[in-house]
Amino acid sequence: MACSDPDTHSARIIEKTKQCGYVHVFGMMTSDGAVMDPVFFDSNESVNATTYLSKVLTEAIPWILARYASAQVVFMLNGAPAHTSNLAQDSLRTNLGQEGFWSKIR
Repeated sequence: MACSDPDTHSARIIEKTKQCGYVHVFGMMTSDGAVMDPVFFDSNESVNATTYLSKVLTEAIPWILARYASAQVVFMLNGAPAHTSNLAQDSLRTNLGQEGFWSKIR
């Protein structure tokens, strides 16, 4: 990237990294304002149906059950591929029940 110096009208080069670092984070909030602590994926871990489901089953579902054990809960996802995979959909339906999980076909 070249930037012009307004005093000398000469250009200087500003180097940028093309492969910036990244972080994959899983987070959740509820309609009553509760926020689950963020869950970080390992830096060498791809987010796919298996890794996503592992985080949901070990982090999110226990948090939901501890906070809302006796309440009716609906777990909704966006359309990310890991969320809409058959593996994730089937497992969430099994763990949360048909009423507690809004699947991609609902």
